[in-house]
Order: sequence, then C-alpha cells, then structure tokens
Amino acid sequence: MDPRPTNPQRNPPVRAAFLLINEPPVLMVDTVFLTEGTHLVGRERTAAICLPDNTVSREHATIDVTASTVTIHDLKSLNGTFVDDQPVVHGTPVNVGQHLRFGRVSFELVREDEGGKRSRTGALSTERWKQKDSAALLHAIRSLTSAERAVLKLMIKGHTHKEIGMQRHISIHTVNNHLRKIYQACGVHSRAELLTLVLQRPLSVDRASDKPNAGNSL
Repeated sequence: MDPRPTNPQRNPPVRAAFLLINEPPVLMVDTVFLTEGTHLVGRERTAAICLPDNTVSREHATIDVTASTVTIHDLKSLNGTFVDDQPVVHGTPVNVGQHLRFGRVSFELVREDEGGKRSRTGALSTERWKQKDSAALLHAIRSLTSAERAVLKLMIKGHTHKEIGMQRHISIHTVNNHLRKIYQACGVHSRAELLTLVLQRPLSVDRASDKPNAGNSL
C-alpha cells in the first residue's frame, strides 16, 4: 500500500523574521526576506542571497537568523563585511536599523510586524536620514577641502577605500582621515549613512561645484 497521503497539504508559507532593504539602492531587487536559519551571502548563483557585484566574494558571509536575532559572520571575504562600517570578524549581532555592507553593497536591517508595518528603530535609520536639510548638506560639502571632495566623489561612485587610495595616490590611512572629516562635516557616522544622504539629494552634490572662490568641483 502506498503510504503517501492521497490529498497532501501544502506547507504554510514561512513568514520572514527580518528584511534587508538595499540602501542605497543598487540592486535589481531591493528587498531580501530573511527567514529563520542560516543564509549564505555571495556572488555565486547558488548563494541564498546572491549579490552580483564584483566587490562581493563568491562565498562572502553567512547570516544566522532566529525569531528575534540576526548574527553575521564574514567568510574571509576579499573586501570585507561590515556592520555600520565596523568590520565583522567573528559572529556579530545586528540590530534593527543598523546597516550591513558586503563589499560595497549595503543593506538596512528591518523588521515587519503581523500587519506588514516595517520597523526601522535603529539610531541610523534611513527614515532619519531623509530629514536632513539639503541646504545644510550643501554647506557641509562646500566646507570640505578639494582633496576631501575628491575622495567623496570617488566614494559616491562606489569605489572601495583601497581603490580611492590608488586613484588619488594616497595611503589607506589618508583615505580614512579624509572620510572621518567628511563624516564629521556631514553629521553622519558611516559610509552607508553618507551614501544614502548624498544620493537622495543629487542636486546638492552637483551644486557643490559652485563653491565660492574654489576652482575645484566635486
């Protein structure tokens, strides 16, 4: 006798515990649903979270998800894994509202309740970035030195710290010093936060080239 049920029931859909929102948006798919379990992040098509970007390693990182926690592990990737621009070495917990970056591809961790409402409660939530005043951002960019603005321009184009150093013929230490001053001027704390702030206001960046008495443009 065939032991299989004659009228098999489909398994109910598994609700995602968390979501990753691509911020700033650079992917065709801007939302990744994280169900409970371990998810491989990488450039390989077989990865659970496939990121087709040349700064992402084939097997870049893993994300462990439970009903209430998210933990990320770097797999000795070439360009690193970061939480709010802090490098991940061992298992690092990620809170709602924080930002994950694989190479140069960034995400914000979001939670969705039963009603479909998305929570972005972290201190660096994208919703808070949208409240930044464009005029203040323009003033901040104009206050940068020509070298700092050149670094900012390369960062906006998606270059890594190493690539910026090579193009500008400066050390990684100097790149980091420039970025620290850029973050301070713009009132942000991470690369992901700054990129979203600037890319949401492209006219501010363009107008920065009109800096009075300055021959260099961003």
